[in-house]
Amino acid sequence: QSLIVNMKGVDVALLHQAKDMLVNEINRNLQVEILSVFHQNHSDEMYQVSAGQVAQRSLKNRCLWYLAQTGNREFYQLCQQQFQQTDNYTDKVTALTLLAHRQAPGFEDLLADYYSQWQNNPLMINRWLSIQATIPAEDTLDRVKQLMDLPAFSLKNPNAVRSLLGAFCAGNLTRFHAPDGSGYAFLADQVLALDVINPQVAARMVSLFNDFKQFHPDLRDQMLTQIKRIHDSESLSANVYEIVDRAIQQSAQ
Repeated sequence: QSLIVNMKGVDVALLHQAKDMLVNEINRNLQVEILSVFHQNHSDEMYQVSAGQVAQRSLKNRCLWYLAQTGNREFYQLCQQQFQQTDNYTDKVTALTLLAHRQAPGFEDLLADYYSQWQNNPLMINRWLSIQATIPAEDTLDRVKQLMDLPAFSLKNPNAVRSLLGAFCAGNLTRFHAPDGSGYAFLADQVLALDVINPQVAARMVSLFNDFKQFHPDLRDQMLTQIKRIHDSESLSANVYEIVDRAIQQSAQ
């Protein structure tokens, strides 16, 4: 999302393609060095919340992110080892996220293992929802809809809404901005459903349309269609109406 700040006429698919090309070029030229830094910052010391360890984990996990983008099975194995052997949550969830986002072999089983372990901990399950909502795959919207049917999710739970719906719409750039407009229609559906339950949460969700003028005309027009659909809904709360009405006025300027 930070890539599009201060940009105009954003073509999300093209931007994503450019990012992938840059990451591939970095890996092509620096893969050996990245792997070396990863190993240098791997530590068998007992987990501590210290500045030194936090910095090491951050650098190590950033290196692991680059390595995972290669799609090399050897690096997927590094992620699996980290998930299974680490003694801290940061490393475990980082590894799981990388495997899920790359849809590496066996990632569904690891997601199931995580759920089995943490199913009674709402905070951990909310993170589990966010990991899946941000998978950059064509079927992720279907996955999100299926996750909405689980007992772990409820539109009445603002944290769950933020973790699943918010993560998809704000954190999954390519799938929310899918060329067919399905992501925008989904957000509009959820805003209308939430507005009956919690207008404040609905207002925060509809605010994700606020930057519609930044995007390529094809995407911008589809977002505006959904904004108008919300605007025309009967019995809309003042919270949501104010936001969509302002957006429509901006579209005419």
